[in-house]
Amino acid sequence: MCDIRCHADRSVEPPRAARKRYHGVMLRACALGLLVAACGFRAAGGAAGDDGGAIDAPIVDASDIDALPVDALPVDAAPDAPPPVDALPCYGSDIVVCLAAAPTTPYAVGGGGTTVSTAASSSECAAVASVTQGGAPLDACVIVASSITIDSTLRAVGARPLVLLAAGTVTLNATGVIDVASRRGDIPGAGQGTGACNAGTAPTSGGGGQGGSLGTLGGNGGTGGTGGTRGAVIAGTALRGGCAGANGAGAAPGARGVGGGAVAIVATAISINGTINASGAGGVGGANTDSGAGGGGSGGTIVLDSPALTINGSGRVFANGGGGGEGSGNSNTGGSGANPTLADTAAAGGFDGSGSGGDGGAGAVGTNSGSNGINGNGGGGGAGGGGGGVVHATDATPTSSGVVSPPLS
Repeated sequence: MCDIRCHADRSVEPPRAARKRYHGVMLRACALGLLVAACGFRAAGGAAGDDGGAIDAPIVDASDIDALPVDALPVDAAPDAPPPVDALPCYGSDIVVCLAAAPTTPYAVGGGGTTVSTAASSSECAAVASVTQGGAPLDACVIVASSITIDSTLRAVGARPLVLLAAGTVTLNATGVIDVASRRGDIPGAGQGTGACNAGTAPTSGGGGQGGSLGTLGGNGGTGGTGGTRGAVIAGTALRGGCAGANGAGAAPGARGVGGGAVAIVATAISINGTINASGAGGVGGANTDSGAGGGGSGGTIVLDSPALTINGSGRVFANGGGGGEGSGNSNTGGSGANPTLADTAAAGGFDGSGSGGDGGAGAVGTNSGSNGINGNGGGGGAGGGGGGVVHATDATPTSSGVVSPPLS
């Protein structure tokens, strides 16, 4: 008769996972034993009811399998790892913008130009995965395109800085202007007011206000009482607005000029033949009663983030300071400081309006600081001119034959 014994040595209890594999092996071994055992097989010529020399099946002893080490038992292959998630497309080295997908549509400014709002609610700002500068989050309005061409004026206003991102080239042609400057009596440039400032010391008793400082110093205010004292420069290349000057002192003082705005261009290549302006606003002259004038605002920030930057001979890139206002006489109003309009020429301080009030200081240009306001001659003090802003390029060896003020950092 068939004598098949499938048993196991229980003296060693393998771990649960190994036991499951072990039992599977045992079941397969027993099935194999049933197939190969010749139970009741009769030799030729055997009579019915007689085993006729039936060949007993060999005994299959599972102890032979017990002898296999647990590690030798077959182990199911581990499931395949999930495919890696594709990295988001990111652009820039200083200001890094990551998108859900690479841009495919170009952006152009022509005709009569356009004004962009950088407010958080603006539909003109693209949805992006993230924006950082130096690894820190940056709250900015980003215009995203495959390429950007500007032939007219792109004016940007609003609380946040503007970032122009092109997967390819940004071309600013000779008639093109990117304008985030602030001007006396106008809406400030995009990003004005972002970032902390070193205010300095406010004027008293008819003194002129000091100019704002950012990349270079603003000017001190002139005396009528005590003129304002400028604050220190702020190191770094953060994309932020410029710093306002200080209001004048007295019964009817002039208002300060606010700082310039902030704009960044992120692209594979940047070609500039036109103008980028992030200058500060001029300060207002004292109104009357021997009052001090308002200081000029500093320039803001321009960041050019590209490995291939070209500023051609007609290119003008500047973040100059606004002129300081003139102090008033007893009944005569002082002249207001000028808003910067040229990259290589300082914005003039206010003058010749009041007679006895001090003239305002000129705004910063190039590597210079804003000029100090002039002391009043019985009238209010003139205000200091605004300091320069920051123009930063990531290209270590840019090609530049145009005018950049302050110089590239």
